[in-house]
Amino acid sequence: MTPVFSLLHVTARPVWASTARVWLERADHPENLEYLLAVEERPPEATLDLRRLPDFTFRVVKNHGRPCTVDAWNAAAKASTGKVLVSVADDYFPPEHWDTLLLSAIPNLEKPYAVRVDNQDPWPTIMTHPILTRAYYEKPGRGGMPHGELLYPEYISVGSDDDFTENAFLDGVVIDACELKFEHRHPSVTGLKPDEVAQQSNRLEAWQVRERVLGRRRSEQFGRRKLKSLTVITPGRPFEPDWMAEWEPLYTYLLSRFMLYRVWGLSNNIYQVREVATRQALSQENTPDYVLWIDSDNPPKLDSFKLLLAQMQESEQRPDMPSIDIIGAWYRYAGPDEERSYIAAGLDSLKADSQLTEDYVLSCLERNELVEDIAFIGFGMLLMRGEVLRKLGPEGFWPKAVDAPRGYLMDDVSWCERARALGYRIFLHPGAFVEHTKLRYVPRGKNSGKPVLVTDLKQLKEIAS
Repeated sequence: MTPVFSLLHVTARPVWASTARVWLERADHPENLEYLLAVEERPPEATLDLRRLPDFTFRVVKNHGRPCTVDAWNAAAKASTGKVLVSVADDYFPPEHWDTLLLSAIPNLEKPYAVRVDNQDPWPTIMTHPILTRAYYEKPGRGGMPHGELLYPEYISVGSDDDFTENAFLDGVVIDACELKFEHRHPSVTGLKPDEVAQQSNRLEAWQVRERVLGRRRSEQFGRRKLKSLTVITPGRPFEPDWMAEWEPLYTYLLSRFMLYRVWGLSNNIYQVREVATRQALSQENTPDYVLWIDSDNPPKLDSFKLLLAQMQESEQRPDMPSIDIIGAWYRYAGPDEERSYIAAGLDSLKADSQLTEDYVLSCLERNELVEDIAFIGFGMLLMRGEVLRKLGPEGFWPKAVDAPRGYLMDDVSWCERARALGYRIFLHPGAFVEHTKLRYVPRGKNSGKPVLVTDLKQLKEIAS
């Protein structure tokens, strides 16, 4: 009888047996499983007491490729016969009834699907342990993959899961089953020091291969149609749960429409983080078509991004429209006195009272007009052409001196000043709104009183009325 599940367990540790026992004991129907243990030469010093376990198929698969996890998983996949392939590692554990739960999540075992579960690790958007139907595994030409390979064989370890995830989303085969909690006891989660095996998988060479191969694969569109490139810059930390909740649908949308590259710009100096992020973004070989900037305290709304992108792309196709090279969403933040709030955009960077008002932006929204040629705009959600970031470079964020009494302009305002000096016009889309989570919206007039948190444009208009 053909097994339903093939568990592909790659190991180099004696603890593999305890992990295997958990997978078997938490399955409702172990008789429908085949357990493939992929090793380099022979299983590490541990044995699985098969006498005390229910019936299932157990086989040892020798990896005859390079001594790395990618070749080992590929060897196990080639030896498998099950209808669903599940990648297993020594630090990866399923929930109770995992086989029944996965079967209920997959509508048809004969169709190509990849199942996205909650791995409870620091990379929620990546399927770090791929789960897929055999129909998807054997799909001809899947993501430019050589026939019979589960993971792209040029990787050593890291990067193979990014590659698998992006291909699955591009193929439109992802089933979202994040209600299923699979536990990944990665050192970044447990806080334990990585052992020798983990250090080997995460060695510098593996990361260098990831950057080279994944970058090339993206530029080649994984053998697909030519897509425009988009670099997403998300500087700072932490990314709170509400930020991640908005990021998930945006990330999924971007994966299927762009050659995507993401930059996490981290710096201990908050005033240098944008400069650090820009330098990292510009380290790519080719200038991206678009750059999307999202600050870590502005949850990125998908609908707002769609408005920005549509406006920029319309200006590409219509010669009667002004070229839109920089366009952003708007948001509010509390003033120093905490008695009124401001929009993070203005008509004159040198005058504090030149910031746009809520009434003005909402009136533009009612007239369906962009706010044109503004002096500065916040970087909560800002879309620009790649050439703009390239021309300004990291130095674009260096604070500009104003005069002795006023000192320097902020880094984002300084950047806008330099962009305008190069001839770029800055636009604000009144329909594109993001929330500033670290500060409060301050109601006014008859609505004055306890500050409330604004979560969408509709709520903002209701408060304003």
